[in-house]
Amino acid sequence: MFSMLGAADALALVGPLADAALSAEERLATVFARLLRLSSEQRSMITDVVRIAETVGGSDQLSSFARTAIELHACYPNDPGVLAALLMNRITLQPGDALYMPPGNLHAYLSGGGVEIMANSDNVMRGGLTPKYVNVEELLAIVDFTPGFRGLITPVEESPGVWRYATPAPEFALWRVQTQGEPVNVPALTAGRILLVAEGDVTATSPTAKLDLVRGEAALLAAGEEAQLTGRGTAFVGSPGVF
Repeated sequence: MFSMLGAADALALVGPLADAALSAEERLATVFARLLRLSSEQRSMITDVVRIAETVGGSDQLSSFARTAIELHACYPNDPGVLAALLMNRITLQPGDALYMPPGNLHAYLSGGGVEIMANSDNVMRGGLTPKYVNVEELLAIVDFTPGFRGLITPVEESPGVWRYATPAPEFALWRVQTQGEPVNVPALTAGRILLVAEGDVTATSPTAKLDLVRGEAALLAAGEEAQLTGRGTAFVGSPGVF
């Protein structure tokens, strides 16, 4: 993609991507480190890449590659993360789609809205595209540079109107609940849960309370608290993975 774009300075910088003497992981790690360590003088190449990217049309892989640079540069001009992000997979998710990110996987959101659930953590490592501090050396030590996209998670319908997104993570679990008028039981009865409405209007009813919720509103369900959803909408339920 860099070669097809034709930005000479950037192409020289990412040259190790074509070095067959290195493993795929080593190639990515080497180039990623180079891009994050751009000097102030070298950062002019970011503008050059974006200028060329703005001339790319169509809807193929190259145009998608170019759009990533253009969109990020508009928000974070001359940030090395603009070029570093071009080493990442650009994935477009449709409503209901999901993917699992194992530890060490760098990721960023370009547009739209989504539900993210994660293991508890006391540390966030940044790779650019932020005014905050980027610890390049520590980031390089923990990022998983294995290439490729592992694919989407296929949700499994556990009961009518309830789909579970299964992952290998024991720390959390996630369901999608869709109501079409008939009552739907909220899963994970033995665990505390967060219910988030993503679309439509739903009513959550338990033995002790009744809540009318609209898009963007959430409710906490205590462990052992039975609840049903009615109405017409889509909600997501997050809980610990062990319940």
